[in-house]
Formats: sequence, structure tokens, C-alpha cells
Amino acid sequence: MIVLVVLFVLNLLCVVMAFANHNRFLAHLKRNYPDLYQSLGRPKTFTRYTMNERYVNRHDEEAEQALRYNTFMANKEWRTLNDNVLNRSAVNRRTGHVIAFAIFMLLVVASLVANRV
Repeated sequence: MIVLVVLFVLNLLCVVMAFANHNRFLAHLKRNYPDLYQSLGRPKTFTRYTMNERYVNRHDEEAEQALRYNTFMANKEWRTLNDNVLNRSAVNRRTGHVIAFAIFMLLVVASLVANRV
């Protein structure tokens, strides 16, 4: 049972770290590249739009901007700016998500094992 709690807390910390790095990424983008930030639709850490292109309403400008930002992130276009802060924040964000996913999978397996015992 203690293992499950520890894994849950670690998972939560990884998710918080990932969101903090994403917020840092956006703040740096807004401060140092205002035109790019504006062209991407002034992205926020949390959005109400899906990141799947097939579900975007083409008549909704805000959704289109969210999709532009998603494409920017998916294609790693920030790398063309050669900005170490953006690179580090983006890598840390992705690392946090990957580790959180791995811990989540361990949490699922550990809970299944705990239920069998």
C-alpha cells in the first residue's frame, strides 16, 4: 500500500513539474518573442480546445490558433529560435510527461498486484 502512495505522489510531482515547465516556456515565449506568441494565438497552459485537428471547428478562430500552437509544439519549431531557455523548458516538460506516464503504468501494475495478494 505504501508503494502505491509513493508512486501516486511521484506521479503528481512529475505532472506538476511538467506544467510548471510549460508555463515557464510560455512566459519566456511571450516576453522574448511577442510577435510569435501573438501569431500562435496567445497560448495558455490550459486550453479548452482539443489538440486533435479532426475535431477543430474551422469557423472558430480561437480553435484555429490553438491548433497552430499545437503544430508549433509537435514540430518542435521553437528549436529554430536557438533559445536555450525554450529548449530546456520544452525538454523538461516532455521528460516530466514521459516519467509521469511511466509511473502511472507502474501504479496500475502495482495496484493490480496488490489486489491479487
